[in-house]
Amino acid sequence: MKGLQVSELFYEQVVRPSFMKELSTQEFGCLSFGLVGPGSECYGFDDELSRDHDWGPRVMVWVPDTTSKDTVARYQRIYDGLDPHFLGYGFSCKVDRSVIRQGVLPVGGFFSSVLGYDHPPATEIEWIVVKEEALSLATNGKVFYDGPNLVTAFRQRLMAYYPQDVWLKKLSSRCALMAQYGQSNLLRSYERKDALGVGYELSMFAREAAMLVYLLKKQYRPYYKWLYVGLEGLGELGSSVSKQLKALLVARSMQERLDRIEKLVVYLQDAISRALDLTPCTSFMLPLAEQIQRGIQSEFLREYPGLLE
Repeated sequence: MKGLQVSELFYEQVVRPSFMKELSTQEFGCLSFGLVGPGSECYGFDDELSRDHDWGPRVMVWVPDTTSKDTVARYQRIYDGLDPHFLGYGFSCKVDRSVIRQGVLPVGGFFSSVLGYDHPPATEIEWIVVKEEALSLATNGKVFYDGPNLVTAFRQRLMAYYPQDVWLKKLSSRCALMAQYGQSNLLRSYERKDALGVGYELSMFAREAAMLVYLLKKQYRPYYKWLYVGLEGLGELGSSVSKQLKALLVARSMQERLDRIEKLVVYLQDAISRALDLTPCTSFMLPLAEQIQRGIQSEFLREYPGLLE
């Protein structure tokens, strides 16, 4: 059984009855429960290997930011008094003690710990500063119950995805870096007999290509551990790119690598063309990056000198 399913059953059969027993209907209605954030189970990626640390029945209990410290402590005592053993599972050893994965948390405090903001990004600066992996953490998992609708409303604003110009800037960045790693520096490293450089360029090209797929599907990418696993859940585009990347990384000759890069680039350019209604002038990705850049309406982002992660 997947961890998210275990935790939802834990909420329904243990957590909710215990809190409803201790609290009035009105007080219970001010709380939110769910499982969101760090942990492979929040993505549905957990397996047998995942159960050796930070895995098991757990629930987050979110409270409004105005909740008093005494009330938060009282709710935490209710949670701490629950039997952690459920359906034959117990919570495995905690490895990273700096990350709160269960218990009572203020809504703003929780999102601030994940995003760095206690509010959804509202400006272009905030959108380009916040890490995409953090946005993925804040929108994964499941909210089991949301009495005041605070958590759901926050997540819905994030799930509306990047503003158009930020999205275009990130697309342009991915194209530019794919050109740099896979269509320029890879061959240079090979000709210099720099085997480590070749390995690095290949891995970074693969990373950029995978990141581009998430952008095209308008899904926030997870951090590197799940970046490629998640491709399989991104439809035909994700599955095809995953298959092509695997073939690229086991290619035996440089010519085969370059051929596979060319094939993948053309495939991704076609997807970009359909998404943006534009026509690439060459299979080299840098002109396409510049073409996308010119379509940005915001002067700040259009003239922004750096590439976005």
